[in-house]
Amino acid sequence: MAQEPQVMGQDVPVTLDLPSVTRPQDGKQAQRQEAGMHQEGNGS
Repeated sequence: MAQEPQVMGQDVPVTLDLPSVTRPQDGKQAQRQEAGMHQEGNGS
């Protein structure tokens, strides 16, 4: 029983992040942030 709540607890936050990133607005912002980080990494 103790393992079930722990697993669900971890899945809850992960599932909340997934839909947020899957959303169009968040997805565009996430892609821009990732692209900026990639450019900085390549520049360095």
